[in-house]
Amino acid sequence: MYADISAKSQLDVIRNVASIVRNSALSTPYCFVPRLRVSFKNVDRCLFVIYSDVEKFLRVEFRKESDGIVIKRMMNSYDENDSVAEKIDGTTPISLATSILATAVMDRPLGVLEIEFFDPNPQEQRKIFNEMLKTLQSKIEGFRYYFRPQKFVANCLTDGEIFTSFHEEMLDLIRLKESAMETISMENHSLEPRSLIDTTSFMDDIQVALSGTELFSTKPDERYLSNLMVQALNTDGFATLRFARKSDAGWWNKQKGKVFILNDSVLMKRVTLSDNLVAHWNLSECGLWVDISTLKNERKYWFCFEKEKCGLRSFCQKCAHRFDYWFYRDLPRRIINEPEWVIGREEKKDEKEKSGEEEATDTWEEMEFVDEFDQMEAFGCSAKMEKPIWSERLLKKLI
Repeated sequence: MYADISAKSQLDVIRNVASIVRNSALSTPYCFVPRLRVSFKNVDRCLFVIYSDVEKFLRVEFRKESDGIVIKRMMNSYDENDSVAEKIDGTTPISLATSILATAVMDRPLGVLEIEFFDPNPQEQRKIFNEMLKTLQSKIEGFRYYFRPQKFVANCLTDGEIFTSFHEEMLDLIRLKESAMETISMENHSLEPRSLIDTTSFMDDIQVALSGTELFSTKPDERYLSNLMVQALNTDGFATLRFARKSDAGWWNKQKGKVFILNDSVLMKRVTLSDNLVAHWNLSECGLWVDISTLKNERKYWFCFEKEKCGLRSFCQKCAHRFDYWFYRDLPRRIINEPEWVIGREEKKDEKEKSGEEEATDTWEEMEFVDEFDQMEAFGCSAKMEKPIWSERLLKKLI
C-alpha cells in the first residue's frame, strides 16, 4: 500500500513532523493545547491527535510495515485522500511518536491528556509504557520530559498499574488537577451522547474518577440508575448520572420528596434508597443530574454537592468550555470517522466480566423513597443554609 513512499532519515522526519506539530500548537491562544489524544492499537501501531480548537486538529498515525515505519498525517480531516505519508526505518512507532511529542508538545500546557489502549494485556501495555519512558529519558541526560495536563484521562482498557505509572513517571503533578478512566459506550443509531455516568473521589488534592466515566448515546433508563447504585457502593466517593438533554428532566417529577434550595442555582430532592444509599436529585436551569453515595460518603463529600451550580459538565452549552462541549458531543461520530479506533462491544463485555463488579441487590423500582431531610443535621451537614434569592419565574419553572 505504501510501497511507492521513499524512506527518509529519522532526524529529517522528526524535525519535519515536529515542526508541523509545533506550528499546530502555536496556533492556539497562549500556546495552550486543549486536548492531546494518544492511542495505542499495539506495539506496532499508534497515533496521536492534537486538538487546537473546535473542528481543528492534527492527526498523525504510525504503523510498522515490513520495510519500515509509515507516518501518515492529516489536518482537520479523516479522509485518506487528504493524508500525507512518509516512511522511516531504524526505529519503532512508539519511540518515533514519543520523540515527536517530546520535541513539539511536552513543554506546552495541556487541557487534557488522553491515553487509549486497545490491547487489555497488562504486559503489552507495560512494554509500550516502558518504551515511551525510555525515549523520554534518553533525550537529554539528566533531564526528564513531563506532560503538563490539567486533566489526565485513560480509557477503560488501561491497566490500573499503568494508570498509576503515568502519574508517577510522566505527568507534572503540580499542574494536574483531575484524573479519570473513561468508558465510551456508543451505538450506531445515535450520533450524540444522551447521558454520562462518573464517580468522583479525591487523592490528595487531585480529583479522581477512578471507577470510570461512561458516556451513553441511548436514552437513560432504570438500568443506568442501577449501574449508578453499584458504582456508588464500589467507590470511596460518589457516583453521578448527568442527563445531556433538558427533555430528560422529566425524571425529576418521578422522584418522591420535598424540594430544597441547595444553592442560588440548584434545587435538590434528597431520596433515601436503602439503609446505606442516598440520592441527591439536582435540578437547575441547565438541566438534571443525580448524585448517589453511601451515608458515610454523603457527609464526606457534602462540600462538593452544595457548591456545584451546574452538574452537566461538558454537556452544558452555557457553562462548559466551548471545546469540551464540542468534543464530547462529537465523540459518537468516531464510529464513522475512525471505526478502527473504537473499542468494540465484545471488548467492553469481556472487560466487565473480568472486573467482577458487585451487582446491586435491589432494583431501582423496588427502593422505598423517603423524604426525610432532617437527617442531614445528624450527619453534621447543616440543612439551614441561607436562602438564596430566586426569581419567582425560575421557581415556578423548576418546581
